[in-house]
Amino acid sequence: MKKINIALTALVGVYEISSWSMQDTRGLLVRFFEPTPPLGPFTLAEGSLIYSEKKNTLRGLHFQKDPKCEGKIIIPVSGRMWWVVVDVRPHSATFGRHYSSTLSAYTHHPVLFVSPGFAHGCLALENETSVIALADTRYDETLATGIIWNDPELNISWPLDGQPIMSEKHKQYDSFTAFRKEIL
Repeated sequence: MKKINIALTALVGVYEISSWSMQDTRGLLVRFFEPTPPLGPFTLAEGSLIYSEKKNTLRGLHFQKDPKCEGKIIIPVSGRMWWVVVDVRPHSATFGRHYSSTLSAYTHHPVLFVSPGFAHGCLALENETSVIALADTRYDETLATGIIWNDPELNISWPLDGQPIMSEKHKQYDSFTAFRKEIL
């Protein structure tokens, strides 16, 4: 039986999953998740399709505060999307560090598994790009927050090709310094 491959990243709690696929005259089957160590069980609470019509559409950095931090599985569906996560767990050894990966629907790789306690951001690298985000906790508007995408302390090098296309809400997110002062 074919198995998916799970690769650790530089941030504890963030994993890249290499899916396997099978193609025949009927089409394509891609296996992108199995509840195996070190991932363990994942209880699906909700799923969302994130679609960006235009290249350079930027979302984030967004997350939910305790007690409803979300664990997520991010699956590429069309095009290519650059995904970044920032460790916002105050007592983590990697607090404030980030990890990024280009998710490609062409290769079905990688699928990201992100434990609770990370802020998420994404950038469409092509027109008509989409991913599916599965979460283990329901969205709660009262706990939703974010950090500004271009925060100088986080120093994330976004692979932009021009100006980002963003929502007004995401443009108004506060700095990482303000977030740190709030929680510590």
